[in-house]
Amino acid sequence: MDYNVIHDERNKQFYIDLGQEKAVLEYQFLDGEENIMDFYHTGVPESQRGKGVAAHLVKAAFSFVVAQNFKVRPTCSYVEYYINKNKPSEIIERLEK
Repeated sequence: MDYNVIHDERNKQFYIDLGQEKAVLEYQFLDGEENIMDFYHTGVPESQRGKGVAAHLVKAAFSFVVAQNFKVRPTCSYVEYYINKNKPSEIIERLEK
């Protein structure tokens, strides 16, 4: 299924509207850094887990990072899992330790 990922910059999240629920990837910018995004939380409703929803959120967030020439710090365990599993080269080179 193809999901429409929305970037809500004001609330610092990427989300997918799932009707009465939504899936989110939340981020913050590191203190004093306007170009390093800390992806610290993903949340997917139980009814939507295992369907690739979180992966769509992560891919959209990574596309934003690349387009903006930002760096990323993946403190969310799912984002870290996604990177280790898929090894997206365009993100690996942008990891902030």
